[in-house]
Amino acid sequence: MKPYFLRKIRVGIAETADGFDLVQEHAYWGSARDRMPISAHDDLVGSADTVLVENANVSSKGKRVSVTPPENMCVIRSGQYWGACGDKELDYYQTKVHPTLLQGMDYLAKNGAEANCYACRMMDQLDDRGQQRNQTFGLAFFKTMDDMEAWAEHHPTHLKIFHAFLKMAEVFEGNLDLQLWHEVYTVAQESSEFEYVNCHNQTGLLTHMEQS
Repeated sequence: MKPYFLRKIRVGIAETADGFDLVQEHAYWGSARDRMPISAHDDLVGSADTVLVENANVSSKGKRVSVTPPENMCVIRSGQYWGACGDKELDYYQTKVHPTLLQGMDYLAKNGAEANCYACRMMDQLDDRGQQRNQTFGLAFFKTMDDMEAWAEHHPTHLKIFHAFLKMAEVFEGNLDLQLWHEVYTVAQESSEFEYVNCHNQTGLLTHMEQS
């Protein structure tokens, strides 16, 4: 697992970090993989016999359903925080960048099989009182890291997100208060299990996986 942050913010696994290190592996396709030390000796390939199948009849209503993921399933959680943005930057992000992000996440949520993405959800974060914060994150499960990288580098929906952000950075000459981060990790099949209790059949891996 390797988290990556545009700024020194503490989110997710970074809450446990003693400090932050600058990275050289960024701003090119494949950099997420290169930031993971294991990639130096492991190609993180998936199971050859894994097939993405629709299995919408699996429900965990009234029971507990366990799902074993395929070998080296790739999980990405990508977050956005705009609470520190000034008015001009906030307006630019909300009108030109965030909508493209929502389009990309919506594509994966509705057409995931085309990209070997098992599930994708875009989530609004709430504070302790249940009020919406100026923060969101997308959570997606890809069959393999190769599949995630292929979508990121080649699919029009992600390229639109990528270029919208680059344009924003250009407009504001790199002086951004927008905070972005992501966590990427691969899941070892032998030590992983996903459990669902009282969830509908379109929740997470229930959509595509056989139950055990």
